[in-house]
Amino acid sequence: MRKITAVMTVCAVLAGTLSSCSAAQNSSQPASSRRVSTAPLDQELIGTWMGEFTGYRFQDDRKISLVMDFSSFLHFDSSKHLYLSDDIVPDDSISYNGTELNVIIHDDGSSNSDGGTEEESSGAGGDVELLALRRKGEAVKETYNGEYDLVGGDYINIIADSLFIDPSKLDLDVKIDGEKFIFTAVDYCDYEVSEGQLDMFSENMAFIDQNADSVSYKYEIAGDELTLTYMGDVAGDEDDSEPHREVLKRAD
Repeated sequence: MRKITAVMTVCAVLAGTLSSCSAAQNSSQPASSRRVSTAPLDQELIGTWMGEFTGYRFQDDRKISLVMDFSSFLHFDSSKHLYLSDDIVPDDSISYNGTELNVIIHDDGSSNSDGGTEEESSGAGGDVELLALRRKGEAVKETYNGEYDLVGGDYINIIADSLFIDPSKLDLDVKIDGEKFIFTAVDYCDYEVSEGQLDMFSENMAFIDQNADSVSYKYEIAGDELTLTYMGDVAGDEDDSEPHREVLKRAD
């Protein structure tokens, strides 16, 4: 159980890197009325841009989807074994009928990867529903590869908490392709660009500034590289002489 918790904690950290700038901006004040973007789109920005594990998909409908590549910690191999970090999930924890793919792990408290006793292992003796996926399109029984809706499991709450959004307002897709396991928060927020400034905004986010529901970056595109420089204070950053900066590569 501790191993499962550790892996899921890492995944939560990865998801949280997409919203790391929001920590200083949280507020209890109400969100403003819904903002609508009217500025022209930057066609050079549209597409998917990725960091090491996380990235953004800028869409021509003025929406941003957040992309999270958990493959290093969660993936299937060619034999349909599911890996959580370096551990293989028991085959009887996985059920699949061509449409629904579920992973429910039962822990009886008898093992502890940290070497502790059964009594020391928190949460022992219960089922852990990691994932409940529903395939998009027609059923395919021969392979797990494909695109799914994430309809249940602990990963919904983990990602929702990391992104400061109610789980009921989060639309999560999963793409399985070989050993790739990629989550996407579809249409997570809106965006607007003007004179090198990128605003991300949504009434469902916890980003709080003068618009009460947005976060702003300066952005630069050089070839296949996108640099986002945060315009604001980052919580916990005692040295604010260097602005928070993300560098991403075009992924499509």
